[in-house]
Amino acid sequence: MFAESCDEVKKHLVKMCREVEEAMANKADEVFVNMSRDYIEVISGNKVEGQITEEWERQMRAEVANLIESRSKADADADEADEREKSVNEFLRDG
Repeated sequence: MFAESCDEVKKHLVKMCREVEEAMANKADEVFVNMSRDYIEVISGNKVEGQITEEWERQMRAEVANLIESRSKADADADEADEREKSVNEFLRDG
């Protein structure tokens, strides 16, 4: 009986933690959006009005930026490897 009570309390605590986590994430996102808007207003000198970018769109843009960055790094690494191979081949040919 005690174990069942503990399990029930644990279930409620886990649920409460998830709700608090979600509320904090939403509040943090709201702060981010407001800071971003304020920053753009200061930089541009114009008041930013209208629709604010949705969270899913910001996440999608961040994922695309990460993919582009990782692809660029992979391309740079491949170019560097090609240059090393070319240098080694020239050394072996001339040496």
